[in-house]
Amino acid sequence: MSQSIRDQLAAAGETKFTMGRALTDMALNEFAYTRETKQGAIGLDGSFAGGKWRYKLYYSHGEQSWNEKLFGLTLAQNFLNAVDAVRDPRTNQIVCRVALTDPGTGCRPLNLFGSGNADPAAIDYATADWNARTTQWLDSAGAEISGELFKLWNEPVSFAAGVEYREEAFRIRYDANSLAENFTTINGQNIGKIGNNVKEGFVEVAVPLLVGVPFAQRVTFNGAAR
Repeated sequence: MSQSIRDQLAAAGETKFTMGRALTDMALNEFAYTRETKQGAIGLDGSFAGGKWRYKLYYSHGEQSWNEKLFGLTLAQNFLNAVDAVRDPRTNQIVCRVALTDPGTGCRPLNLFGSGNADPAAIDYATADWNARTTQWLDSAGAEISGELFKLWNEPVSFAAGVEYREEAFRIRYDANSLAENFTTINGQNIGKIGNNVKEGFVEVAVPLLVGVPFAQRVTFNGAAR
């Protein structure tokens, strides 16, 4: 505070006061967001036994990453250290109180009186960048075979079977200050890779029961299970 303000407070017998302001020198956070997507697939299909049997194989992998950043988020304890400013009796300079017992501290006094008066070094000490990285995965694979088992009524008995597998998972990683809950808001804890998976199998058969009889051109039984 200026000497004139200090003199007025002393003359009024005031030893403390309450102050409030919109702190425009810091905490005006900027947000950055990037997203990256990767996806690939491979497959194989073919036939054997003169084309009577066919097969299919495939595998696909998808991955998406989000990188979120908030710049200049307030560090709770560092902010309190920076605004707790006193005069060093040895040098008569204004310093953080913690500097009296810890001369090697990185704390710099943060001047809250008036917009634009804060030392950039004090702002750097009292703030840090928040960061969260989220990754999500999706994998799927499958195999299928289909063909003719034998013939009835000179018509093929068709058969198909296969298996499928799908897995989804995600993971979140936060910065060191978030993990230590140093920010005044929006801290976070890491979430390891977790997810779920689905395994499926299916079978299907088609059997000609009647073909070319007087009362029915074709009667077929079709059964399927998954």
